[in-house]
Amino acid sequence: MKSNKINKNIYVTKPTLPSLWKYKRKLKEIWKSNILTNNGPMSIRFTNQLKKQLKVKNLELFCNGHLSLESALKSLDLEVGGEIITTPFTFVSTTSAIVNCGFKPVFCDIKESDMTIDEEKIEKLITKKTVAILAVHVYGNPCNVEKIDEIAKKHNLAVIYDAAHAFNVFMPNGKNITEYGDVSMISFHATKVFHSIEGGCVISNKRKYAKNQQLIRNFGIETEEEIGLIAGNAKMNEFQAAMGLCNLRKVEKNINKRKNIFNMYIENLKEIDGIRLPMLNPNIKNNYAYFPILINKKSRDELYTYLMEKRIYARKYFHPLIPNTKAFKDKKYKGGDKCPIAQKIGMRILTLPLYPDLTSKEVKYICDSIKEYFNSKNDLVVIGGGGHAKVLLDIAKNNGINVFGVLADKDENNKTNYARVGTFDYNNDDKNYILGFGDIEARIDFVKKHSYLSYETLIDKRSIVNNNEIGEGTVVMPSAVLNHDCIIGKHVIINTAVIVEHDCVVSDFCHISPNATLSGGVEVGEGSWIGVGAVIKDHVKVGKNVIVGAGAVVISDIPDDSIVVGNPAKIIKKR
Repeated sequence: MKSNKINKNIYVTKPTLPSLWKYKRKLKEIWKSNILTNNGPMSIRFTNQLKKQLKVKNLELFCNGHLSLESALKSLDLEVGGEIITTPFTFVSTTSAIVNCGFKPVFCDIKESDMTIDEEKIEKLITKKTVAILAVHVYGNPCNVEKIDEIAKKHNLAVIYDAAHAFNVFMPNGKNITEYGDVSMISFHATKVFHSIEGGCVISNKRKYAKNQQLIRNFGIETEEEIGLIAGNAKMNEFQAAMGLCNLRKVEKNINKRKNIFNMYIENLKEIDGIRLPMLNPNIKNNYAYFPILINKKSRDELYTYLMEKRIYARKYFHPLIPNTKAFKDKKYKGGDKCPIAQKIGMRILTLPLYPDLTSKEVKYICDSIKEYFNSKNDLVVIGGGGHAKVLLDIAKNNGINVFGVLADKDENNKTNYARVGTFDYNNDDKNYILGFGDIEARIDFVKKHSYLSYETLIDKRSIVNNNEIGEGTVVMPSAVLNHDCIIGKHVIINTAVIVEHDCVVSDFCHISPNATLSGGVEVGEGSWIGVGAVIKDHVKVGKNVIVGAGAVVISDIPDDSIVVGNPAKIIKKR
């Protein structure tokens, strides 16, 4: 199926603007009042209309969503320095607000079903230092607010909701989602379902919190002659409020347009084997903020690039996870390395364009392009001409994959009986590649030098591979068994008859030799080699660049750069 070409860029979102003459009418009112900020008439009117729209009592406006969230945290008078349990699967603003306000984030894993914080894992993270739970209604999907409220009351914790995505979302009982918890923040950024150019609000369940927010957003000023607290400036101006008033008039109409586009996606993509479509609770009034899909087959990154080449700019919301970003990974906040579901989702998630002005023709073009990608069968080029390459070629043949040829240095013995296609400087954008040699250091070096190549994931159809995340360039050989919820990195070799139990993490460039067993919850660091018939027991962590000898039985954690042998395995030297 060839997608019809669209001669313009299609971005993941596009701001909704009112007619210019309607906004000009509001500007004339601003010129007439000569009030530009400081809780002017536009802001007062905007606040009152938002309260009516959202059916809430205590709502305070801010100049943007991030400062709204920081103000919400500060308004609760929590003990500074305390821990706040939150999600790693969110926009950076969530975690930055926690840190900027003097707290320490503790990361809790998410649920695969709706990607919100896993309420069943929260209590295990609560300590004497815990002061609050900050959960996120991801893509507008409500968290399990009742269970979170129950946990918070039991442990005397505050509850803050980042509801940036959840404007106009209502629960089955008719309550707005922001009525739960102590405070909730909504973003009015230009990319959101509803916007005021920039902006945001905090909705509180107690009037005293709203009073605190009024001081926090305006330098702590109580009266003309009194400063009640040390604070900053986060007031919304009249021009933002005017835009908000204009857009509020057609927000329901725009949400209905989003719903129609959402359903068009569902109808056009539902037959594709390889993606999981979003699942909405039919009892909740949703706002259809995003259309996230999970890529279960092929490569999310390849699809992302493929769509970009067709001028479709999807986004990897949210990748990388917050604990994996440059700003946060060295901080080593609690829980960042113990969120396997979030890690898996982060590697597979892709949000498609969704905004009211997206046409049915454009939606079809996007869907046809995705179908085209999943139906494509690029020729495979195997890099290396030795015995390992021959095994990969046999797997490709058994899986019905067309092999274009072998890419090998001239001095390498060619055991494959396939045509040579050049040396390692060869590149063809229409081909997929896979490494046909086993030396780990050589594999790492090659990929660093040739990162521009598109690498195939090769899984022998005679293996059993359940619901797992498997990176590009990885090969799973015959008769291997990969149980559910494992994360297998890039350019990994899973050899013949290997058993990988549930919830294992195997990092990039690892080599798991024939008949080896990784028990449940095992983690193997980058570049490690697990020998023939070796057994790694439950929840053991194997460090980076480790060699586990053949037949070894590993019952305790192994530090980086170790060589271990025996039963039970012991370190015999460092690499």
